[in-house]
Amino acid sequence: MHFYFNICFIFILSATLYASDPRETLIEQTLSTKKGSMFQGESYILVEEVLANQVRRTHPLSSKPTLATVEMVSPRAILHQSYLWRTGANVTVQSFAVTPPQDSHTELSSESLPQNIYAKIPVRLGSDQTLELLVFEEPEAGKQKDYAVTVASALKLILATYIPKARQSGFLPYLKQVIVKDSNPFIALKFLGKSDQQSLLTKYYDSTTYSSATDTSSFWEITYRVRDGFQHIL
Repeated sequence: MHFYFNICFIFILSATLYASDPRETLIEQTLSTKKGSMFQGESYILVEEVLANQVRRTHPLSSKPTLATVEMVSPRAILHQSYLWRTGANVTVQSFAVTPPQDSHTELSSESLPQNIYAKIPVRLGSDQTLELLVFEEPEAGKQKDYAVTVASALKLILATYIPKARQSGFLPYLKQVIVKDSNPFIALKFLGKSDQQSLLTKYYDSTTYSSATDTSSFWEITYRVRDGFQHIL
């Protein structure tokens, strides 16, 4: 993703502020105005931080979902910008906040935008060119009746929209496989729907393997191998 900044101000934090690991000490912070990706008439305050280990991370100043932070929308889930980590020129982690869709069929607006965040989904790029999608459930969100289907829909949206665009834009030119992992069995059931699964495989991925929980791990995982010549236009 590309960021366009109108710099508001830069300041260096006091040397007395340390993280647990000195390499993760915050040494610089910049606030700027960022236009929305889907709703470009909207904007929000973006925080960009530089750590002592030269990792750069960005995130909206407010954790409240707004039209400006909307990144992707499907009939069953809305994904917002959560945070982005960069190591050098490479995107290391892109994280999305997941909310359910609006109740009505009216056009999405500030008044109808859901505020209840169900989960955060970080998309992490490993040194072996493997993307890993994890789900971090927000407190009490798992009790919602539509939790599993919302999160499953968000995962599908990342696979079918974010990853193809990131591959085509050059951020993930050598991506080999994608692993989706979580401990909630209901998400797996919703995620493995036949029609959606077949659609994803046909358009973008060669094959998948599914591993359920074992005696040593409470996690299930699904592995997607990225199709060679991943040049489909969305």
